Amino acid sequence: MTRDKIYLKVKKYITQHQMIRQGDFVAAGVSGGADSVCLLYLLKRLQEDIPYRLAVIHVNHLARGDADRDAAYVEKLCEEMGISCYLREVDMYGYAREHKLSPEEAGRILRYQIFQEVIDEQSGTGYGKIAVAHNANDRAETMLFHMFRGSGLEGMGSIRPVRDQVIRPVLCLTREEIESFLKEQNITYCQDSTNEEDTYARNRIRHHILPYAESAICVRAIPHMNDLADIVMETEDYLHRETIRLFQVYAQTYTDSCQCLRIRSKELLAEDPVMVKRVLLYALEQMTPHRKDITGQHIADLVGLLAKDGSKELSLPYEIKAYKEYDMLILQKERRQIMERNQLSGERESYTVEPPAEIRIAEGGCFSFMLLDRDLLPTGHDFF
Repeated sequence: MTRDKIYLKVKKYITQHQMIRQGDFVAAGVSGGADSVCLLYLLKRLQEDIPYRLAVIHVNHLARGDADRDAAYVEKLCEEMGISCYLREVDMYGYAREHKLSPEEAGRILRYQIFQEVIDEQSGTGYGKIAVAHNANDRAETMLFHMFRGSGLEGMGSIRPVRDQVIRPVLCLTREEIESFLKEQNITYCQDSTNEEDTYARNRIRHHILPYAESAICVRAIPHMNDLADIVMETEDYLHRETIRLFQVYAQTYTDSCQCLRIRSKELLAEDPVMVKRVLLYALEQMTPHRKDITGQHIADLVGLLAKDGSKELSLPYEIKAYKEYDMLILQKERRQIMERNQLSGERESYTVEPPAEIRIAEGGCFSFMLLDRDLLPTGHDFF
């Protein structure tokens, strides 16, 4: 495929997903590797068709001996192309140790922090797009990585073309197309020595599994996997909208000294089992900082509790308690920080309820209301 055809393919992809519009400020993450250098040249050419502001951010993670070489290359390239370049250094390994993260996750967090800082400084509006150089091979690798680790539909959708302000204009290109584009124009780029190692799981997928799939199963394995990712992504988006709709129908949330969520169990159980599980997972997500410790077994236990009579109680991650009360499934999480703060300061929280009502005092002094007429008016009477 010629460079013009590749440009038109990427331009169509950008337009299809509404990634860049006239007047936007776009900060492109450029490491100096083939993918990001290709991205930079394509974005520069796009300015001829869509007037917008383009800047480059290079983050040195201080992780490799040749990192300074890459930074110097990116700085020189931007100078030759007339593009503003912002070089930043971060201590990836130190941040990983401090926050108990993998170096890869720490690097990702720090990069996006830098991106946002530059956007805040340079966009003039506090808003801009972050362009990163994931390609079709990356998407296929991520799909397999998620699948092997037991992902659901969202993970199988893999890398999205657009997520919030992050855009991926070259996600439609294979690594072969990217290298062909650079070779045709005699564009040099930096080689990341860590990409050749088999230390990371993704590299093992890249070096062994995908090449085998292309040579022994189907030469178009990567494009086919990307087509599947699009289908899964669209399906997941639809199911997510339906999940929110059903959650809003069947659930009520109260957040005072306790975070308490009530779900009408019999009515929810009348829905398709797939949607019952999704609504329960979504409910837990509203009460947790993240979902990584919530497993399929937790959801299965909640479904079992939903269908049973009696007063059985479940203990779930993040100090969430689940129990049945009449035809309600109650999910309740203590807000210990608020309770401790109020005890130290002597503050008291005030609530008014109109009878008939039941007041349940939970462990730690946390309380919730069971209003038989389902009406709560939070103004006035002291309980503490």
